[in-house]
Amino acid sequence: EWVAAGGGALNYVDIEDGASSAEFTGLTTYDTYFIRFEGMVGDASGHDRLVMSDDNGSSYESSGYAWSGVNYPSNGSLSNPYNRSTHSIDLSSSYSASQYRAGWIYLHRKGKSATGAVVNFQSWGLEDATGYETGRASGGRLDTGTIVNAIKFYRSSGNYSAGKIYVYGISNS
Repeated sequence: EWVAAGGGALNYVDIEDGASSAEFTGLTTYDTYFIRFEGMVGDASGHDRLVMSDDNGSSYESSGYAWSGVNYPSNGSLSNPYNRSTHSIDLSSSYSASQYRAGWIYLHRKGKSATGAVVNFQSWGLEDATGYETGRASGGRLDTGTIVNAIKFYRSSGNYSAGKIYVYGISNS
């Protein structure tokens, strides 16, 4: 169930725990959205991923994403993951089902000539002894040729067993 609430320059949408994915459509009021997520737990080891749509969620772009960033795993070996011309933006490396993640994303809907989108994000999770990533600071983009108006979060494997995602529109005034 989606619940919309708001007032002023910030609005939020909340999802129930246990969703297999989280879609946010109708992102047309603001040029920039701030998204925070907390307590995201998967029911299997996998990556948290983000895809975007320019047709309000009727379909999601399956190519043309590029992203890069810095990972901090619990074993202390920093890495610089990246991918170009890929099917999604990875918000995390794979983490086990017993772990959780929290973080934030800025979604800038209008790129050059009012097309595409840019995201900046950071996510952190509970450390474990196996070397799973505990943190990621990254950014990415998608050039759709039109303005992005929907996003979807999902797991590369399995579903979410818990978590909340909030979307806030940022007013220019």
